[in-house]
Amino acid sequence: MTEAPAFEDILDEKRDSRAAWIVVNRPKLNNAFRAEIMEELIKAFQLAGYDKSISSIVLTGAGDKAFCTGGDQSAHEGQYDGRGIVGLPIDEFQLIIRDVPKPVIARVNGFAISVRRPRLRSPSARSTPTARISEASVRRY
Repeated sequence: MTEAPAFEDILDEKRDSRAAWIVVNRPKLNNAFRAEIMEELIKAFQLAGYDKSISSIVLTGAGDKAFCTGGDQSAHEGQYDGRGIVGLPIDEFQLIIRDVPKPVIARVNGFAISVRRPRLRSPSARSTPTARISEASVRRY
């Protein structure tokens, strides 16, 4: 991959000489998303997507317990680092996964829990040998 910035919450590396692996690296928090992760993922997908030495992109979570458990509710009391849910670039992230000119594989390991599952629908393929995919919902009485 081209020279990448130092990321705090994700790992990006080239494996098998042509695959870019983008790893959400917060296993102690079940790889829960926060505002910084969204920005880092977008940047990593942009770098990998337009690097001519990369043929595919694999998105996964660190550890074996969870791929991602949704938004980090501890980030400023559920306000996603003060941005609120509206401030997170979720749509931009989903668009880059869909529009990047490379196949994107979501390697789902462990739990994948989200309010908005299109994150898992967007990639070109899924590898889910231990996946437990769930959608959070509010029950009305």
